[in-house]
Amino acid sequence: MALLLVLLALVVLFGYIVSSADALSREIRELIAHADGVAPQIRADIGSIASDLAKLALDDKTRGTLDPSKSALDQNIIETTFPAEVSLKIMQLRERLQILYHDTDTMYQKIQAISRVMPFVPTMADYDKGELSPVPTLRDATSNLTAYFVNRRNVNERLQSAWTWITMYNGFVPMLLGALGASTYVVRLISEEIRATTFSRTSPIRHVMRIALGALAGVIIGFGGIVTGTGLSSAALAFIAGYAVEPVFSTLDGIAEKFRTSREDAAVGK
Repeated sequence: MALLLVLLALVVLFGYIVSSADALSREIRELIAHADGVAPQIRADIGSIASDLAKLALDDKTRGTLDPSKSALDQNIIETTFPAEVSLKIMQLRERLQILYHDTDTMYQKIQAISRVMPFVPTMADYDKGELSPVPTLRDATSNLTAYFVNRRNVNERLQSAWTWITMYNGFVPMLLGALGASTYVVRLISEEIRATTFSRTSPIRHVMRIALGALAGVIIGFGGIVTGTGLSSAALAFIAGYAVEPVFSTLDGIAEKFRTSREDAAVGK
């Protein structure tokens, strides 16, 4: 009974870790895909606005509004008055930068959540959240765009680390579920043996072997190698395989027998 409770606790714990980290990883990848779509637009906006500011600096009517000692990238785009078309582009740039900040900040929050459930995944302790105030110059906008790519690289490194642990857990959880299924069967069997007074000194050994076989069956079925098209999840199949190990290993025996027969037929044919 104690073993059953321990296995149940481990299944719940590792199941929570795997499901949480896997869901967060998918959400982060969706955020990266969305931000990657916005980043080229921001780069194009910066180039377009810089080109417009360079043209304004050459126009006698508008050059007085710009600081002649600064390049187009260093002009103050907050306090300076620009033509309506340029102002619209600057507003659009700010909106896209805010989207990029939001996506990156959300990525950071989710990768930190993964680090909490998977301590082996490093945190992003040196991450700086995006500014909510408008960028004062195009150079600042360029720096923020570069910062996004740096943060994306850091996030991807942690996702890769998380995926390694998720893969390990995904291999470990079916084994636990198989052992849990076998333990459930053993508890039921012991109850029947006690009722029928058939419990013997060899019973514990047989029960331990049953649990070991259940764990092995859980791994086999958990990876989807034998039972397909049932509509059940791999977790449910792993538990059922542990509970009823005989059909699983009977199937394996049948497969092995077919291979043996095929080899013997091939040898006779030669």
